[in-house]
Parts: sequence; C-alpha cells; structure tokens
Amino acid sequence: GAREVVGGAQLVARLGDLVLPVTSRAPAETDGAFRYVDLSTVDASTKSLTEPKLLDWSDAPSRARQRLAGGDVLVATVRPNLNGVAVVPHDLEGAIGSTGFCVLRADPAQLDNRYLFHWVRSTPFVAAMTRLATGASYPAVSDATVKSSEIPLPPLLEQRRIASILDEVQVATRLRRQAIDLIALGIDSLFFDMTPSDAIPVPLGSVLKLSSGRFLPTKAMAGSGTVAVYGGNGVSGRHDEAMYDSRQIVVGRVGAYCGVVHVTEEKSWVTDNAMVVSWREVDFELDYLAAALKNANLNQFASQSGQPLISAARLEGAVLRMPARAVQREYVARLRSLHKIQTLHERHLAKLGELFESLQHRAFSGQL
Repeated sequence: GAREVVGGAQLVARLGDLVLPVTSRAPAETDGAFRYVDLSTVDASTKSLTEPKLLDWSDAPSRARQRLAGGDVLVATVRPNLNGVAVVPHDLEGAIGSTGFCVLRADPAQLDNRYLFHWVRSTPFVAAMTRLATGASYPAVSDATVKSSEIPLPPLLEQRRIASILDEVQVATRLRRQAIDLIALGIDSLFFDMTPSDAIPVPLGSVLKLSSGRFLPTKAMAGSGTVAVYGGNGVSGRHDEAMYDSRQIVVGRVGAYCGVVHVTEEKSWVTDNAMVVSWREVDFELDYLAAALKNANLNQFASQSGQPLISAARLEGAVLRMPARAVQREYVARLRSLHKIQTLHERHLAKLGELFESLQHRAFSGQL
C-alpha cells in the first residue's frame, strides 16, 4: 500500500501495487495477421507510437507476446536512459506488444493512466531506471525492477488535475512542432514556386568554381573556439581560426554526405571533406544558389566505385535553372521572412520545454 515520505506529507506507493496483470499470447496460437508494437514503434521525441508493423503469426518474433489495451503505458526496458515510453491509443486495442516493454495497465481505482505516463517520463523515474540498469553494452532493467519502483500517489482527483495540466503543455508543444514542420515545408516549396519554368538552364561548370576545403586535425576541432568547422554533414566542431569571414556554400565531397549542401555561418573553416562554391558576384544571390544546388541532386554525379566521391570536374555537367536576379532577390526576402517566423516558433518551443520540465518537477514533488 501507499506510505508517507519521511519528512513530508506526500504519499508514495510501489508501482506494481497500482497496475493490473497483462495477458500474454504465444505466437503460434492462431493464423492471420496482427499489429505488432515493438521498440522501433516508439517516437522518442514525441513519446508516442508510430504506425505499428502488420505481421503474420507465422512470421511473429519470439518477443511478440503481450496483448495490449488502449490506455496501457509502455516503458522500454532496454536502454532506459533513452526513455522509450508511450501510451497505447485506443485504436490499437488488441495489438501485440514486444516483451521489450514493461506494460503498465493502471488500476483505475487507484491510478490515472495519464498521470502514470507523465511519471514514467519524469527525471526521477528515468534516473532511477538508468541507475538500476545492468549490462554494459546493452543496459536493461527487468519488469520487476520497473514495478518495484515507487511513484508519488496523491488522490485520484489530484492525479487527474496534474495530468490535465501537463497534457495541456504537451498539446501546445505538439501544435508548435506542427507549425515548425509546416514552415519547413513552405521553405522547401518556395524554391519551386518561385523558379519560373522558362528559367534559363545554366551548366554549373560555366558559372561556378568548386575548391576543396583544408585538412584540420580532429584535436583542433575539440576546443572551445568560436569558429564553426564544416565538413560534408554541416558543423562538425569548433576552431579558433577562420578560413572565411562571410557566409559560404559548401558541398559534401566524399562518403555518405556526398553532394549534401550547407550554408555556413559568417565565420567558418571548411575541411577537405567538403568543397566551397564560388561564383561571379553579378550572377547569383547566395541563398537562391544554395537552394538550386540542394535541388539539383548533386549526389547523382558521384563516383559509384568504392566510396562515393564528387569532384569539381564531375559536377561541370550539372544544370541549374537560374531566373532573373530580381526573382532571386524576392526569393531571398521571402526565405528570410519564413526563417524569422521559424526562429520565433523554435524559441517558443524551447520555452514550452522549460515550462513542462518545471511543472513536471513541481507536480511530482507535491508543489503543483
């Protein structure tokens, strides 16, 4: 049963005393298809389930054992520091869950399932599970470890009030993320919307020059310098010396990031894993050119033998469609406007994250 925390008025209870048993099912029991929820189904950023796999029982993995119900709280028992948790939506009633989850089915007479969900994603719970995990390369906790942990247990009405407050912040967070995603889609489509179909095709080699960056040892990037170091995958470290004092377009030169395009910060160093694009000042607006290069799918010009590699010579045949400079300027103006809105939403999202953490801490320490 519940007990009082020493030195405080808050009650705590053992989690296992507040949940109901979950039925298991052997994979060979029946024919036909079933929906399978495994660890890869959990979206770590939103703490929700993505579309589950549809499997035939004859192909069922040995871990497909737990019959799920809507409202169940799933806690991944492997790598508990990553906090793979989610609530089973009611449209997944009857789906089969992996034994990689501890399935917590709240006893509605004692525990609100939304309150439980917020608890298992809280800092105290995650810290406790991480500390109790065993196995160096594949740390994990058992179901028994999860269920023997303790949870603050106010009365049911208070649990619902706390869950409702935290849910509201989560809804606001989700809407803010959706707004950021929509702006990102707008940025992606802006280039196509503003590039006229009769824009003149320009061979890349006739107007652009690509030169390799300079080698920089890894230890030189590990310091606390203020200059961003760019490789094929964007910023790879910081350095105290700049190669460039203005924004540059860089293109990944080798490996998995071959042909990937980035625009640098004002001060930058570009390593020899990337190439720097230069051009005649009169021809292009930097941000428009960067978008044109991103949409030119430069990876298709990489060598296909062994490790992919792009050279200036290989890119000479690539064709860019470049409209009049006035169109490019209009594109840049709209792009900057969208980036400003995006930055504003991202700041609000960060503040919502801070608010959620603060409310979560107060909720589970009896101060909300």
